[in-house]
Amino acid sequence: MLHTHPRQNNIFNCCSIYDDALCIILTLRSSRKAPPNLRTRFEKWLHVLKFGELYGKMDAELDEVLKMEEGVEDMVKDLKKINADAEKRQLMETREKTRTVLKSIKNDSYFRGHKKGKVEGKIEGKIEGKIEGKIEGKIEGKIEGKAEGMAEIIARLHKGGRSIEDIATMTGLSPEEIKKLLATPKK
Repeated sequence: MLHTHPRQNNIFNCCSIYDDALCIILTLRSSRKAPPNLRTRFEKWLHVLKFGELYGKMDAELDEVLKMEEGVEDMVKDLKKINADAEKRQLMETREKTRTVLKSIKNDSYFRGHKKGKVEGKIEGKIEGKIEGKIEGKIEGKIEGKAEGMAEIIARLHKGGRSIEDIATMTGLSPEEIKKLLATPKK
């Protein structure tokens, strides 16, 4: 019993297109002969395409169920002709090998490119981080420098006899902030 689809009871009692396709695939996996329940054109062609390599050999015979399907027998005859001619067979094998090699090259290129992209991304991230760090450092330095300069000016004004209220008016700071700056020891 298969329980992959709610309407599917077993391999031979299918009731939907999904079920039929699944039945064909499961049957094809278990047998290289044409399954006894090939009912639709789709099922028959799917079987022939899957096992075309076997039917294309000179000694392989096409099942009666498949012979009755229009076009299947002609396709198998063409496959046998190709296999009978050594040059065409070699061409077909070369094409298949080329496809396999190209697929391998594409996969390899993808993984190399992916790795290269990661490395480039890390380098770019480090560079951006250094630049941002330098900019932030400069900004913080300027802010600290201005604050130290302001504290120095406030201390001089206070030593010169100015009141905290006058200094607050001149600098725009509150009297509490001025008292804090005067209380902080100089570096």
